[in-house]
Amino acid sequence: MNQPEPTAEPLLALYTVTNNYIVQYRDLAFRAAVITIGMLGACIGLGLNDRFRALWSQQSRGVLLSILVIVVISAEVFICIINGKCVSLKRRRASLEKILALEIYAEGTKDTFVYNWGLAIAFCGLIMLTTFLALVAFSH
Repeated sequence: MNQPEPTAEPLLALYTVTNNYIVQYRDLAFRAAVITIGMLGACIGLGLNDRFRALWSQQSRGVLLSILVIVVISAEVFICIINGKCVSLKRRRASLEKILALEIYAEGTKDTFVYNWGLAIAFCGLIMLTTFLALVAFSH
């Protein structure tokens, strides 16, 4: 009996699904960073407002700063986990591109891995800088 020849359709479907997951993970990491930075920026604005500062006791400021630190640490861990998943998906996509003979697209994937980690470190650094500013704003 003759075996049917394998087609590339399942691989193309996997390639499409992988690309969709990469886009979703990138969007999720960006949203996490933007929401965290926005929340910290709002807290800095409130911390610099004299009327708001007069409403809070030293103990309530400490509780608020503790919550902010927990949110920042959670966001940084979340961004790094998402970035790791995105990198593994990009490696899968690169191997699929080689199998499907789409090597034109697979040429720049190694540079992309380094770029993604650099972007994650930049996001985390920006969040840490904003946290530092929040700490300074609330410490007065």
